[in-house]
Amino acid sequence: MRARCFIAVPLGSEALALVADARGAFLGLAPEWAGEKWVRPDIVHMTLMYAGPLSDVAVDDSLQILADECLHHAPFELRLAGARAVPSHGPARMLWATLDGETHHCARLSSAISHVLEQRLDIPHDDRVFVPHVTLVRSRRPRPVPPRAVDAAGEALTCGKETDRIVSVRYVTLYASTLQPDGPVYEELGSVPLLG
Repeated sequence: MRARCFIAVPLGSEALALVADARGAFLGLAPEWAGEKWVRPDIVHMTLMYAGPLSDVAVDDSLQILADECLHHAPFELRLAGARAVPSHGPARMLWATLDGETHHCARLSSAISHVLEQRLDIPHDDRVFVPHVTLVRSRRPRPVPPRAVDAAGEALTCGKETDRIVSVRYVTLYASTLQPDGPVYEELGSVPLLG
């Protein structure tokens, strides 16, 4: 049984480098966030859906269901667009890299995957409106965020070449996450191409 499974899109090496730069820019102006739960730059991703615990059989079934669903979705592109503290008013719990581009395709893909897995495997889906983003850090408790630190992170995410900012969505990956003292370890359970 894999306890913490999720479906996500990994970032390419150029986008990951910008994310690492954004972390440095943010911490340069908000060093008090250094001890929070930063996502390691090498495993940063965009989550499409949390699936929760899955048995080995459910993992295999999920990958087949994903393969069937992804036949109806064409590849598309997103782009790193800036940074955002969440929530945006008052103390924050997270810092996101925001995304723009073909976000409507992303929302449609996330919704379709969530609904088909709920229908066929009884995996509950989140009713909140899906907002494509990349989580950079989660705080252990809500804490103030200097706006200039968020601005600096956003500038770092968008100052590179246009092609470096691209998040190319050509396939989706099912991961299992295991929590370790120094952060989560991700196991790639399988990837499925978008073929629509």
